[in-house]
Amino acid sequence: MCIIDDNEVAIAMPHKKTVQFLSIIDHSIRDHSISDLPNRDHSIRDTETLTTKYRCCGIDAVSVEEIVVSGPCGDTYSGTCYWSLITRNGNVKLHHTFECQQTNNAYAALDRSKSRVYISVSGSNAVYCFGLTDGTRYFVYSSNDLVFPLGVSVDREDNIYVVGYMSNNIHKVSSIGDTLQVITSGVPQNPRGISFEYSGHHFVITNGSHANRKLHCFVCK
Repeated sequence: MCIIDDNEVAIAMPHKKTVQFLSIIDHSIRDHSISDLPNRDHSIRDTETLTTKYRCCGIDAVSVEEIVVSGPCGDTYSGTCYWSLITRNGNVKLHHTFECQQTNNAYAALDRSKSRVYISVSGSNAVYCFGLTDGTRYFVYSSNDLVFPLGVSVDREDNIYVVGYMSNNIHKVSSIGDTLQVITSGVPQNPRGISFEYSGHHFVITNGSHANRKLHCFVCK
């Protein structure tokens, strides 16, 4: 899921090969502190649906009219991933594919300037960095301590945060691909998703446990 603007979000639906746009009626997503979010009462309605060629696991917003989606090409374990820059009416402005060891899932995040896209590929235990306008590959980040990466997000200083689902940690990576920190304290078992709130001072993660679904909030230091 990603925030489009103050009153709209977009959700990737990989098994349906669609992106669902949802309107948050009568409330602004960004007008409350993160601690108040679970207590808020929202009215939500569908606004539109966008069909994608392949499974779309990852999604982030470039603007109100453009999004980036990512995922595996064809078969789940095909060894080829994609990311696409598309408009809301389905016009594909850039479609980029790249080879990797296995593709299972591929999640996406943009840097603050919307000039680079980061793709975490779980089966390859790696995060790939590309230029958004031309698909230039800048670096591939991997580590023995990062196993089955899923959610990826970017903080206010353009550092990359990626969760290791099987390694039970969060890797903080610089914008040039260097390891800055491996966070283990407070990280729940099997972290799945990660997202920074609007100011970039806090981030939340979700875990993969169906029996214990919680949001965990962290403060950036």
